[in-house]
Amino acid sequence: MTDVKPDQQFFLGFDLTVQPNEALFNQGTYKSFTDHGNGLRSIGAVNNISFAFPSMSLLTQPEDVTEEMFCDENNLPARCAGETPCKCIHRLKLKLNAVVELVIVDESPVVRTLIHPFHIHGLQAFVVGVGTNDDPRPMSIARATRMRAARQFITPVSRNYVLKDTVSI
Repeated sequence: MTDVKPDQQFFLGFDLTVQPNEALFNQGTYKSFTDHGNGLRSIGAVNNISFAFPSMSLLTQPEDVTEEMFCDENNLPARCAGETPCKCIHRLKLKLNAVVELVIVDESPVVRTLIHPFHIHGLQAFVVGVGTNDDPRPMSIARATRMRAARQFITPVSRNYVLKDTVSI
């Protein structure tokens, strides 16, 4: 792989939101969550959106797919007003054959010591850099953007990039 400038760049704020039992266990519903032990349960979210599976296969039933089914941080369904996190079919629109850079920022202030496997369904990626935050203040996308611009954020990995489908956050 050679160094290329990305066609698109996305900053993704990853968060593990601690959830009370009442939010997770309701009659007739099921929400995916992680049980960390000692009564600590969380839901993973990217940009305050927790992925919800569609009610049908998007690949085999394209005639049933509508734009209203999808969401992103700029387009949330009305039912998500005030909900943390919003559960919907989260989608990032990518240009065909684009080189895409994802900057994944761990914004989890409560469960920072936990490591979460992060993967993108159906894709693989080269991990070209990693960064850590020794500052006790919680990380945010705004702060990560400033640090990245000042070249304080990303530490390049060796130039022998490895194709991955999962990375630890």
